[in-house]
Amino acid sequence: MLDRVLHFHAISPGFIALMKPLLGFIHEEKGKLLLYRGQKPTRVWYILKGFAKETSYDAGIGRTSWFWGEGDFVYAYPGFFSQGTAINDIELIDDALLIEISYEKFMELRNGFGEVPVLVEKIRDYYDGLRLAHASDLLTLKAAERFRKFITQSKGLFGIAKRRDIASFLGIKDDSLRRYG
Repeated sequence: MLDRVLHFHAISPGFIALMKPLLGFIHEEKGKLLLYRGQKPTRVWYILKGFAKETSYDAGIGRTSWFWGEGDFVYAYPGFFSQGTAINDIELIDDALLIEISYEKFMELRNGFGEVPVLVEKIRDYYDGLRLAHASDLLTLKAAERFRKFITQSKGLFGIAKRRDIASFLGIKDDSLRRYG
């Protein structure tokens, strides 16, 4: 996780030393809901092993709107950092090993180190950029192109994620997805 954090922004040795004892390692089983829509997020997670999906709701109908895998921060909307109420569910779709930190412990870090707000913004910008690129792909790429791009970037999800979840994420009907896979 430290390498991933450093990818976003330099952090001080003091930050690293204080951060380590505040982190918890947890193992959760497939199907565990990490966050329910309507719930205020109390923790943020980093996936060491496993996968998670986000389910968003439109007119009461759920659709898979995002996937996270190994090396990802589970970054939900409106998000841990703003402490807004979650508008989507976050579910593990594979047994997972996670690193987590509570909001209270995170605030201890934030109040003590000036690099934390910059780090948070860079992480937020990164995930916002990925989501914007995906939204653009849904509008500009043909279904077969979206599928090929997904295969290239997310091979590890096949055999883990349900076919209908992948189809939902790609904006493709499940029956049509069978043509590409």
